[in-house]
Amino acid sequence: MQNKYLFIVVFILFISTKAVSQEIIFGIKGGINSNNIGTLYHLGTASGGGNNVTPVEDTYYVGESGLGTQFGLFFKLNFEKFFIKSELNFAKLKSSYPLALKPSNWVSNQMEVPILIGFEVFKPVSLIIGPSFNSISEMSLEGTEAPIKYNSSSMSLHFGVLLDLRFIELDVKYQYGLSAVKNQRVDIVRASYGTNVAYLEPYHSNQISLSININLINLKSLKETRKLSSGWRDHRNLY
Repeated sequence: MQNKYLFIVVFILFISTKAVSQEIIFGIKGGINSNNIGTLYHLGTASGGGNNVTPVEDTYYVGESGLGTQFGLFFKLNFEKFFIKSELNFAKLKSSYPLALKPSNWVSNQMEVPILIGFEVFKPVSLIIGPSFNSISEMSLEGTEAPIKYNSSSMSLHFGVLLDLRFIELDVKYQYGLSAVKNQRVDIVRASYGTNVAYLEPYHSNQISLSININLINLKSLKETRKLSSGWRDHRNLY
């Protein structure tokens, strides 16, 4: 995963040196997200899920989306009709399973590094698409007797719409996991949740996010300001 991040940094630096005459923007961003996870298969008494489980029959619980948050930094290289944008996001994702006695909350903390290409449809609207390299630092399901298993790194595909209001941008993105989360057994505290043995069904993670981007540094604007300042001084020196 570290090699992937090194490649991203080198790629950004290479693009920057090849496009010094373009508009280069650095900024911060933050927003909210809604995340979907897979189905939880509750084993009833007949399936060997244990005594006194609720309900007694096999049951599928569909994950319910929760409202999470994300914040981070971005780098944007503007050309005439398209742009390249790289982000570093720290996201907290939330979902839950509505088990019989009380909900079991699912939480994941991850770092996302998307590399996006944007195409201007008409001012100020652009379409954006690109891959994301994700590093998961935590994934937990409330009420399990042992930690759930997960891959610490993954890839996903982002696509969405960006509204460019010059100093502030709004973007809505859909993120789809390219690799499936594998099936696994989980043992849950029956007395609190009603489920004793369950299986997390395979699924592709996906989420929708809404972010506000604030432009902090515009290198082209700074360069043009210096030129105007230098030209004013040169003109003054003619007298």
